[in-house]
Amino acid sequence: MNNVNPLARKGTILVADDTAAMRLAVRKALEHDYDIIEAENGLQVLKLVAQHPELSCLIMDLTMPLLDGFKTTYILKANFTTYHLPIIYSYQPNCP
Repeated sequence: MNNVNPLARKGTILVADDTAAMRLAVRKALEHDYDIIEAENGLQVLKLVAQHPELSCLIMDLTMPLLDGFKTTYILKANFTTYHLPIIYSYQPNCP
């Protein structure tokens, strides 16, 4: 018999930001309640979303290198298997 409480199961959140300090801050704020995976750019986001269909949410910076948050969103929302993924946007002007 499986004694795992399905309500106690953690969700998984993908945090995408090219600034390590921002990823760390979000991780520290949420890791008690969620499993956290990280990406540094939109190309990594697309790869990780494909590998983790269980994602609960994506927290994404809009100004990442290689593929920014705007283009990444367009690709995710145009795909039948990923259009439903909730996205929370992050933007830090003049962040090093």
